[in-house]
Amino acid sequence: MKTQLIMAIVFTAVGGPIFAEGTSTGYLQLGLDRVTFDYPDRSWDDEYNPWIGFSLEAALTYGLSANRSMTVEARSFSVSDATEEYGVSQSLAAVHLNWDFANFTAGGFLGLMAASEYYNMHNDDMNYFIGGSGKSWVSDQFLVKADVALIRQISGYYEMGDDVVNTSIGVQYFPLDVAMIGADVGYLTGELGDDSSDQAETLRLTVEGAYQVSAMPIALFANVTSINDESWLGSDADGVLSASVGARWAFGGETLKQQAARLNQVSDLSAVSWIRLDGW
Repeated sequence: MKTQLIMAIVFTAVGGPIFAEGTSTGYLQLGLDRVTFDYPDRSWDDEYNPWIGFSLEAALTYGLSANRSMTVEARSFSVSDATEEYGVSQSLAAVHLNWDFANFTAGGFLGLMAASEYYNMHNDDMNYFIGGSGKSWVSDQFLVKADVALIRQISGYYEMGDDVVNTSIGVQYFPLDVAMIGADVGYLTGELGDDSSDQAETLRLTVEGAYQVSAMPIALFANVTSINDESWLGSDADGVLSASVGARWAFGGETLKQQAARLNQVSDLSAVSWIRLDGW
């Protein structure tokens, strides 16, 4: 919890004044989260579910030239199980350099991620990640985006391999500039456990929606995410199912469509924390 609060305070206190003047777009978002974790031993499901907590996100983009911009983002989530004895959390911060080419945007990013592991008994799993992203408007209403991130461990309770890669592709549909419906698919692979033979092949599916209240810079959002890996969570398990609802405040009153066009962000990496919850 301390890590998430520190990141939020530092980002808003330091990043805000630096990027306030000339900011293209940005937002601050708060969500309430509910998670169900399907244990291999089904008798544990009722004891420890649901996991309840909150999530924070913030992002700012700044124009460097006619076709070049920089985006800074920070986000975190923290949930506790029904017994309030265990917890899962993750915080990350990243810097992006973006290049605009007509209806196509490409960029690179570098970031740090702190993740809990082993039921929050050891909360010192530190990682860095580096990657590239791109997005394109296939029509005035459809945005397609994708990214690839290589994740390397700096320190942790048990070792993570050097071949952990996350790929993601998604689409967002804007029936109105203030309304969005989206879907995203992610695939996390590599050695996420303390045994070199533990190869994760984790599929993440996310659906989302948001609506911005007219005449106000406030948008309401909801998303549902499913995370599963048969070798880690068991072929009979349903994996992790999370839902989040909340509100987003847009700096300067930009619409959801404007934010999507100008902000480049790392895709959801929460699967890292949930898969490292326990090395079954």
